[in-house]
Amino acid sequence: MSPRRSGLIEDLADLSVRLPPTVSVLLAIGAYLAFHFLPARLFPIPAPAQGMPGPQVIPMFIATVSRYLQYIVPFALLLGALVGWYQRSRQRTP
Repeated sequence: MSPRRSGLIEDLADLSVRLPPTVSVLLAIGAYLAFHFLPARLFPIPAPAQGMPGPQVIPMFIATVSRYLQYIVPFALLLGALVGWYQRSRQRTP
């Protein structure tokens, strides 16, 4: 039987559990800002040429993916920070 593979969201949450909560929150804010502002700046969508949508496909795909990731990645980081904070508080309390 092959080992269980984890996805990107689970990996981000596991990473965030191991980090201090402050760092996880700062990473979540940074991820949101990066996925919100950078794709529009780095990949501007060009004006359509006559019947040729080719140059528009990749920037539009990147914009669509980043539109979803700007919410998914920070959510996973914040969820991991919350779980890590809860685990640490349970360990301190006898």
